[in-house]
Amino acid sequence: MNQVTVQEVQQHLLELLKTLNPGEAVQIVAGEQVVGWLVAEEGVVARAPRQPGSAVGTLTIVADDDEHLQDFANYMPNELAIGRSQNCCSSGESERVIAAREESA
Repeated sequence: MNQVTVQEVQQHLLELLKTLNPGEAVQIVAGEQVVGWLVAEEGVVARAPRQPGSAVGTLTIVADDDEHLQDFANYMPNELAIGRSQNCCSSGESERVIAAREESA
């Protein structure tokens, strides 16, 4: 079992992290007392850095779909519910959504 002092951890943390193998632990001591453990996680795989634009074309928005917001009209502020319902629904549907919102308030 490896032991390091708090001072060694403060001075060489990056080196300690690089040298630990998955599942390996280092005991951190202050004087004679154990104050902590530094443990390398198992199964952690370093990934390549992200590349801007690498996901272009993977998400397609088929159409604007605000109709599903009708189900949440009771949870929206009045002005947002009214504005959304007028934009996404026929006038009859808008009136029903607004009426339902007012009834629940």
